[in-house]
Amino acid sequence: TTNGGFMDGVRLISATRSQDIFYINWWLMNHCSWACSYCNEVIRIGNIDLPYLNNCKRFIDDAVEFALQQNKQVRIEFTGGEVTEWTDFLELVTYAHKQGCQTNFRSNANVSLDKWREYMTVVDDVLLEYHPEHTSTAHFLLCLNASVNAGVSITVNLNMLKDSWAECESLFDRIQVKWPSVRINKRMLFEDPVFNTQPKDYTKEQTVKLKRQHGDIRITQDK
Repeated sequence: TTNGGFMDGVRLISATRSQDIFYINWWLMNHCSWACSYCNEVIRIGNIDLPYLNNCKRFIDDAVEFALQQNKQVRIEFTGGEVTEWTDFLELVTYAHKQGCQTNFRSNANVSLDKWREYMTVVDDVLLEYHPEHTSTAHFLLCLNASVNAGVSITVNLNMLKDSWAECESLFDRIQVKWPSVRINKRMLFEDPVFNTQPKDYTKEQTVKLKRQHGDIRITQDK
C-alpha cells in the first residue's frame, strides 16, 4: 500500500507464471457440433470464418521471432469452439510444436482415438472438457488414458449439471483413483454463460461442494 495518496488501500500483485514465456491464448474459431444447454451460442454457432492455415503459420513464425528477441519461449493455448473440428488443426499444432512452442488446447475429445493419440505427440498439456449431455464416458476415458500414457499434463473439467450430478461425481472419483496425477475441476455452470454472474439452480449442498472442492479460501494478507 501507499501512504497519503490516491493509491491508498491498493495492493500490488504479480503473476506467478514464468516470466520466460511469451503467452498466447488463441481463439481459433467458434465451430462446435455439440449444442450443450449451458454453452452460449457465441462459441459454437460457426458464424466466424475459419482461419487460413498459412496465415496461422506466419503468425507463429512472427511470434517465435518476437519472443526470441526477448529471450523467451512461445506458449500457445488453442481454444474455440471445438478446435479438433477444424481439419487443419492437427497440422497447425504440429507446426507450432516443431517451431519450439509449448502447445496446449482445450477439447471435448470427440475425435477418433487414433487421431487423439496423434495430437498427444505434439502437445505439452491438454484441457479435457466432459459434457454430460453429449460425452461418451468410455471414449472420454480412453482418450484420457492415451494422454496419460503420452506423458501429457492433463486437466479435466467436469461440467456439473444439477440433473447429472451423481454421474459426474462418480466419474470424478473414478479418475482421481485411477489417474491421481490428473487435476480435476468440478466446473460450476451459469445461467448467463458469457458473464458468469448467475449460477445454475444448484442445491445448497452442491453449491458448497463446488466452492470448496479445492479447499476453503483463507485471507492471509496483513496477518
